[in-house]
Amino acid sequence: MIKKTCLIVGSLLCSLGLFAQSSSQSSSKSSSSSMSETVRKSKEQEAAMKQSQQVNPNEKPLAKVGASLPAFHLVTSDEISYFDSDIDKKKPFVLVIFNPDCGHCIDMGKAIKDSISKFKGSTIIFITALNQLGQLKSYVKATGLENMDNVKICADNSEVYKYLFEYNGMPQIMVYNKKRILQRTFYKYAAMDSIASYLKK
Repeated sequence: MIKKTCLIVGSLLCSLGLFAQSSSQSSSKSSSSSMSETVRKSKEQEAAMKQSQQVNPNEKPLAKVGASLPAFHLVTSDEISYFDSDIDKKKPFVLVIFNPDCGHCIDMGKAIKDSISKFKGSTIIFITALNQLGQLKSYVKATGLENMDNVKICADNSEVYKYLFEYNGMPQIMVYNKKRILQRTFYKYAAMDSIASYLKK
């Protein structure tokens, strides 16, 4: 009787051992599956982020028509600080992103100077990179834009340049209305009448 009881107990213990082993293996497989799923999702998210960066590496919403003028801090050719808040709120204005040594930019400056009467009642602001600050006076002299109250030749001291310049050609001429909303952007060249027409909108 005792021997039979021992055999029954042994059988039960063996069954329990096999069940525990099976449960452990099942749990291990479940854990492994869960880990694999987490890794897969992580890789998919990483790939999606990289793809997004590749698709829109140079997207610049502040340079799109309809965008508001961003805040900025510039330094004029006379080395005086000039802020976006200094622009007359009752006037439309033009931002010209330029390089002082660029031939097209010099030609544009001369064209604006010769047609300055078309821009009465507006402000024209030239912006270049901060490292070009020392070249501003040479540009002013080359274009004849000296002593004009409604024209500012400046270097960017706030990195607004990189949020606006689209690398489609220089100069980049951006026309804003009185509400500081971008109306039109021209690249490399623009007829003075075309620029002036957007100042009225």
